[in-house]
Amino acid sequence: GKVMAVVLAAALAWGGFAMLTAEPARSDTGATQVISYIVRPGDTLWSYASSITPA
Repeated sequence: GKVMAVVLAAALAWGGFAMLTAEPARSDTGATQVISYIVRPGDTLWSYASSITPA
């Protein structure tokens, strides 16, 4: 009864507030460098990580 009406009113109020204050997602327009790596027989994740991690 009354409890359900209060919960429904609160949910609608929260949803309306969320819609009014929402902002569009921002995306970075800058170029991103892509690096490819070809896995060869004998390669391990550890050896790859060691090769790209600075000392």
